[in-house]
Amino acid sequence: METEETRLKNEIQDAKDQNELLEFRILELEERERRSPAINFQNIHFTDGMSPLQIYCETEGVSDIVISELMKKLDILGDNANLTNEEQVVVIHARTVLTLAEKWLEQIEVTKSGLQQKMLDIESEKELFCKQRGYLDEELDYRKQSLDQAHKCILELEAMLFDTLQREEAGGKMSELLSEQRRDSLREAVSQWKRQVLSELRERDAQILRERMELLQHAQVRIKELEEWIETQKRQIKELEEKLSFFGRSSSNKQEVMSRGAVDRDHGPQVFRLL
Repeated sequence: METEETRLKNEIQDAKDQNELLEFRILELEERERRSPAINFQNIHFTDGMSPLQIYCETEGVSDIVISELMKKLDILGDNANLTNEEQVVVIHARTVLTLAEKWLEQIEVTKSGLQQKMLDIESEKELFCKQRGYLDEELDYRKQSLDQAHKCILELEAMLFDTLQREEAGGKMSELLSEQRRDSLREAVSQWKRQVLSELRERDAQILRERMELLQHAQVRIKELEEWIETQKRQIKELEEKLSFFGRSSSNKQEVMSRGAVDRDHGPQVFRLL
C-alpha cells in the first residue's frame, strides 16, 4: 500500500512539473512576442477606388505626387514624338512598374491582414493553454484530495477493526459471537476492500495522468510550431518592409524621369526651329 501511494505521489509530482514547464513556455512565448519589433508594423488601410500607391506615398509624407496625374503624364510622354526611342521605352517601363507596384501593394495589404488575424489566433490559443493549465491544476488538486480522503478512510476502517477485536478479546460475549474464523474473514474482507479501493484509485489516476500528459505534449508541440511560425512571419514582414522602401525610392526616380521628359518636350520645337 505504501509503495502504491508513493508511486501515485510521484506521478502527481511529475504532472505538476510538466505543468510548470508549460507555464514557463507560455511566459517565454509572451515575452518573445512582446520584444518583437517586427510584429508592430504600421497599419495602412486602402480605400476602394483609390490608388494604393497614392495612399502609401501620403503615408510616407510624399504629398506632392498624384499617381493618377502621373500616369496620365506618362501616357502623354510615351506618345511624344520628340522623345527618342530610348526615352519612350523608359517612360513605358516606368508606367508599367508603377502599375505593378499598385498591384503588389494590394497583395501586401492582404498579407498583412492575414498576419494580423494569425496573431489574434495565437492570442486565442495562448488563452486556451492558460485555461487548460488552470484545469490541470484543479484536477491535480482534486485527485490529491481524493487520494488523501481514501487513505483517511482506510485508516479509519483499520482503527474500527482494531477496536472491534480489542473489545472482542475483553468481553466474553464478543468472543462467543465472533469466532477465530469470523475474525479472519473480517480481516480478509477489510484487506480486500483496501486493495480494491487502491486499485480503482490507481486506475483512475493513471488514466487522468495519461490524458493530461498527452495534452501537455500536444501543447508543447503547438507552442514550438507557433514559435517557428512567428520567426517565419518576422522574416516575411521584414521582406515586405524592404519592398515597400524600394517602391518609395522608385516613385521618386520616376518623378525625375517625368520632369526630364517634360523639359525635353518644351525645348523640342525650339531645336526644330533652329534646324
